[in-house]
Amino acid sequence: MSSLLDLGRRGEPLAGLDVIDMHGHLGRYDFAVPDLSPAGLVAVMDRIGVRTVLCSHLSCTRGDVHRGNQEVLEAMRAHPGRIKGYVTLWPGDREEATGETRRRLDEGFVGLKLHNINAFAYTDPAYAAAMAMANERRMPVLLHTWAAEEEFAQFRKLAAEYPEVSLLLAHAGVDNPREYARLARDFENVYLDPCFSMAPRGLIAQLAEDAGVEKLIWGSDAIFLCMPQQLGRVLGADIPDADKRKILSQNARKLLDRIRT
Repeated sequence: MSSLLDLGRRGEPLAGLDVIDMHGHLGRYDFAVPDLSPAGLVAVMDRIGVRTVLCSHLSCTRGDVHRGNQEVLEAMRAHPGRIKGYVTLWPGDREEATGETRRRLDEGFVGLKLHNINAFAYTDPAYAAAMAMANERRMPVLLHTWAAEEEFAQFRKLAAEYPEVSLLLAHAGVDNPREYARLARDFENVYLDPCFSMAPRGLIAQLAEDAGVEKLIWGSDAIFLCMPQQLGRVLGADIPDADKRKILSQNARKLLDRIRT
């Protein structure tokens, strides 16, 4: 029996594990969330034993990214070390996207979160300067993915062009898990984040076997999704506790430690 799973079943926090959530959010969406506050998010983290969450703002789905990034900055300052920020961008104005990236990275944001709901490809030239800055600083870039064929081609192009970026593919395994695993094997700088509102049986164990457990990181997608539920998916996976520790903490810590500030 997994000792980590036992802790989860008893409702005890994963104390001392340095759990890092690489995919969090702040802000309002189209459905009700009981507590939208950064303090509420940190309270959930305290309850289950999550040390740090990297957050972007849900304004990335609407375009008001300056306001959203500012709210994330305020949360970072209110909860230092607990909430870290991803810069979100709307690429309609290339110069504005470049300036927003530079400004936010200088303020202490630790990476980028891009979302293709805006109908721009991740390889669009409007993102090039931001990607170059992330590459120079060896930062993580988290991409929303949904297993579309054209997305996989974009990921390969980005991974090759920006080898110092840690490219995190969110919702890995939502479909075609073999192709996600192939990407992670083919590129040293590609990592898989299997957060997903559903919990397909055996998915995390399959990705760990096919891609290598060192290529998996944990993201909850909170507050969009439920952080404890997403934690439970890893705790309940049919893999050794040593591998769960890599997914929940050690792999992410390596990515954060390589960032150039």
